[in-house]
Amino acid sequence: VRTYSSFDLPEPGEPLQPPGTVALLEADVATVFALYESLSQRSVIPGINLPNPKLSYRIDKALPRSELLQALDTLLVQNGIMMIYMGTNFVKAVTENFASREAAPEISGPPASLPDSNSYMQYSFRLQHRAVNDAVPLIQPFCRLPNSVLTVPTNNTVVIRDYSANVRRILKMLQDFDVPESGEVFGDPGSRPRRK
Repeated sequence: VRTYSSFDLPEPGEPLQPPGTVALLEADVATVFALYESLSQRSVIPGINLPNPKLSYRIDKALPRSELLQALDTLLVQNGIMMIYMGTNFVKAVTENFASREAAPEISGPPASLPDSNSYMQYSFRLQHRAVNDAVPLIQPFCRLPNSVLTVPTNNTVVIRDYSANVRRILKMLQDFDVPESGEVFGDPGSRPRRK
């Protein structure tokens, strides 16, 4: 059985989910998880100490399955629960303060294709012209989660673990920042001047 995620790109001819597919009225978290499982065809693994608010939210528009999952990701994060994809069959539900201990799904592709939602992910970006450590002060204030930014100076790469909407904006900043300072282009990490 095919499974789905918040990061799926809409496919040509993909049928839209009908209006009212998401129709929650004072729903408990178990009901929202059941809807999430129905849309994603994945099993939700609930973590410990999850909050259990009553959630009301309705989408009266026909949308692709991935966009409904993005909306549910965002709704749940606003109520203290983060969904983390594991492989192709499962998704874990954890509190936000446990996120840094979890393995975020590695997503690639152009930044513009990332969802503008609170879907948790990891993205690696290799700078070509500027030193990665010089980029950290620029992007750190825009990270929402603790320990969101890791650097790998040996190959001039920054690894970002955050919500997709934040990652998307940070990547745009990195692309604008990563231009030659003096016309010099670094072809490989070994040719880059090292910081003292």
